[in-house]
Amino acid sequence: MSPRGVSAKKGGRKQASIADTDLVPQLKRLVEAHTAGSAVEPGRLWTNRSAESLSRELAEVGMSASPNTVDRLLRDELGLSRRKMEKTLPMGQSVDREAQFERMNQLKRYFLARGWAVLSIDTKKKELLGRFERPGKAWTDDRMQAWDHDFPSSSWGKVIPYGVYDVAANEALVYLAQGADTGELACDAIRRWWFRLGRRRYGPASPVLLLADCGGSNCTS
Repeated sequence: MSPRGVSAKKGGRKQASIADTDLVPQLKRLVEAHTAGSAVEPGRLWTNRSAESLSRELAEVGMSASPNTVDRLLRDELGLSRRKMEKTLPMGQSVDREAQFERMNQLKRYFLARGWAVLSIDTKKKELLGRFERPGKAWTDDRMQAWDHDFPSSSWGKVIPYGVYDVAANEALVYLAQGADTGELACDAIRRWWFRLGRRRYGPASPVLLLADCGGSNCTS
């Protein structure tokens, strides 16, 4: 017998999948209707549906489930999760890849041990110039407004940042240019680094080791 004034303990709210046993099967049917398989990885599935859109479609057939509930059911009941595509698949593999990297590391150690210049060079992300939306926040006493569309035709041009990183000094020069990402741009960036920083640090007789991939301007410089 419960003491006077103490109410009986009540059970919590039942989970949506228990309260409505048809909910998970219906959700599975909606997901399967918009699920694609991988032609190269059998058994790997993906869908572009959002929890919000699935919640609305469930409501259209008389089933109530909030986006948060749908998100939980997708994870716990259907074994799905939201993932971002990763750039990890190699487009080609050379049998000499390991030997090439070992040779590069040998040269890098050889140059650094003698106090010679080792530079890592590459083009950074190109940016449109103009009133375009940028990531990040800034302190301001007014609104910061940008165009509602990122059309290149509305830009004032395009800036190409080319980075020249001095491995030994842990210091970089970023050369901002307009035009095209060409071999001439890469050579000009290295020349500017040499006359602004390199020749004072390494002297006019120092050889230079350039570390670069084979894309864009690097393969023609």
